[in-house]
Amino acid sequence: IDLSDDALQAARKGYRKLMNGLRLLDKLVVAGEEVSGKEVKTEEVKGPPSPAQQLRNLAAKPFAFLDDDLNTPRAVAAVFDLLKRLNTLATN
Repeated sequence: IDLSDDALQAARKGYRKLMNGLRLLDKLVVAGEEVSGKEVKTEEVKGPPSPAQQLRNLAAKPFAFLDDDLNTPRAVAAVFDLLKRLNTLATN
């Protein structure tokens, strides 16, 4: 276990990113519920995936990596990819 100050600062930074992402997700979900009156089935949509479907796909990746012999490093990386996409969607 790496208990250096740098490692603790990196862990703190990652934790803050996760918590900020969760708060942002809560805001987006509430805003989406106010805007959307009905759920659109994925099969009905033609063309590229919607932002919501992109987020669903990204959210499934960490679980797939954990199912794959508990591949924690890739699962954590997938969570941060999800946060990055979430932040991009929130700013657009």
